[in-house]
Amino acid sequence: MKFLILNLKITILVIQCFWTSILFCQSDLLNQDSDYLFWQNGSRITFDDYKVQHTGVHAELALWTVLDLPQNTSEMRPTQMRFYIAPVCARLISRAETNDSLLIAVDNIYFDILELSARSARAKLYSLPDSLMSTTELSKKFMLIVQEMHENRLRMNRKFYNDMFRNKKENALKNWQKMLTDDLSFTTKWSTPLVDCHRFLQNIPIESGFEEDIHSNAILLDINEQVLSRNIWHAEFCQISRFKK
Repeated sequence: MKFLILNLKITILVIQCFWTSILFCQSDLLNQDSDYLFWQNGSRITFDDYKVQHTGVHAELALWTVLDLPQNTSEMRPTQMRFYIAPVCARLISRAETNDSLLIAVDNIYFDILELSARSARAKLYSLPDSLMSTTELSKKFMLIVQEMHENRLRMNRKFYNDMFRNKKENALKNWQKMLTDDLSFTTKWSTPLVDCHRFLQNIPIESGFEEDIHSNAILLDINEQVLSRNIWHAEFCQISRFKK
């Protein structure tokens, strides 16, 4: 029975992706513009993505989330919601002085950690029981899963930072690159869809009859996480940058 339910959820995911794809020509779905680069398979941060000349190498990374719900609805099923999760590199404020291949590789590790965290959250959201819920309850469940996603991201960030910079473990970068490559290859069915990137670039609900759930904006985490590493996401970036346009 559990296997049948899982297959049903995966089928629903495929159908949703299919219907979304026919709303736009494939050429209209982008994962980047001049200001932002969103994670997609094969997307790597390069020296050209650092738009500000500044000492060192620092890619500004974030994990954006948004929940869109049908308008004028007080009760619904989880399959009716439209959620979007996407790792992003903010080119317009990422800064670098030189083309330092090691530090750029480090930034790409953090970028992949964001994607792996996003996939975990996406899997949980598609595993919600398909029963009627109030929009308030659904919003709270979404926020809880998003919070767990960021906590998971922070754990991986701390572990990588300690292995790479504090404990200086031998082959730390190479080992993390392999581990993340393996983990990402095992979870491809939950990878960030191109439509999620498009949602953030467009900055308004994609489907007609939907509106952004104002109760489930990005969750503010401990502000002290900023000092753990120069690359770690900080709350105000996620809050301000997504509403830039």
